[in-house]
Amino acid sequence: MRRVAASAGVAQAEFWELTPRELGLALDGAAQREDRDLDRLLTAAWHGAAFERAKRLPKLDRVLRRGRLPKSRSRRSADSLLAKVRAVNAALGGLDMRR
Repeated sequence: MRRVAASAGVAQAEFWELTPRELGLALDGAAQREDRDLDRLLTAAWHGAAFERAKRLPKLDRVLRRGRLPKSRSRRSADSLLAKVRAVNAALGGLDMRR
């Protein structure tokens, strides 16, 4: 078990301090990190192959947008989300803590 924990990045000294539940959580976290890393690598490989096949590359700004929304749309979404939260709060009999 120590070998598995070590391969997941858990130091030997830390291993002996962890409960079985905490060790399980650490191992789950390591597995999730590996999944994210694999997804990142596969996404990079997919994009590399797609760019290689493309007749024209897309504009770099479009590729690097990273999910950012324009400020006006982002603000509108935040306002509508806040309105929905307030409506749910009111429907559940919650208090308005702004006062």
